[in-house]
Amino acid sequence: MPFFSSADLSDANLKSADLTNAQLSRAIVDNTQFGDNSGIDESMKGDLIKRGAMFEDVAGDSSESLTPSQIPQTNAIKGKNAIGRRPRYANA
Repeated sequence: MPFFSSADLSDANLKSADLTNAQLSRAIVDNTQFGDNSGIDESMKGDLIKRGAMFEDVAGDSSESLTPSQIPQTNAIKGKNAIGRRPRYANA
């Protein structure tokens, strides 16, 4: 049975928790702290951040926390390649 499926995890500290097999898609994660978690891939991490979760990439360093407003836009989103130019096939 999946755990946390509809749980209110607001303000919880889940740093270093093993979240393998956790179903967090319907969990409330406002200000929930994550970091160094097994079982969370980049896709899930992005979804959790959009829903209000905070991640610390460096243990104990809250300056590395990401909130939804701090997620950088990538060149792929802007329609440019890694060096800032539009691909040759882009006519727009």
